Amino acid sequence: FTILTNILAALSFTFTAINSESKAGRFFRNPVVQSGIAMNIIIVGVVYITVLQKLWKPQGFSWVADIILHYAVPFIYAVYWLAFVPKGHIQWKHCFIWLIYPAAYFAYSIIRGPIVNWYPYPFVDVGAIGYAEVLKNAAILLGAFLVASFLFFIIDRLFANKTNSAAVN
Repeated sequence: FTILTNILAALSFTFTAINSESKAGRFFRNPVVQSGIAMNIIIVGVVYITVLQKLWKPQGFSWVADIILHYAVPFIYAVYWLAFVPKGHIQWKHCFIWLIYPAAYFAYSIIRGPIVNWYPYPFVDVGAIGYAEVLKNAAILLGAFLVASFLFFIIDRLFANKTNSAAVN
């Protein structure tokens, strides 16, 4: 999830930087898509910092990658979203649509895990903690994603109202 979400952030940055009018460019420059990416990349950073960082001590290039993927990109993309992504485009339905990506990743992990005998995160490791605990963890995480989505909706509205008020004055 971390790597995929960082790739989505990189694609968003790239297509925005080159102002691409391709189908992919328009998709990744869409404020709703960029907001969904921002929400997901911030969750990546928060979950890593609060749950996962204590599980390993990366060294050398792994440490550099760790800093970039879990700290730098989430922070930079959050600042980018706040400062540059147009506000006022998010609707309530987007809060639920954004849940498809983490839910699909969870389903993929649960299906693939027993096949390859490997799970990407300890909180989805069915072999180690069982389905009941994994489903509880999934519900908690999905709730966190939903709360984050609602926060992005609220922030989007607040910034849109401030921008619209400033334009009127």
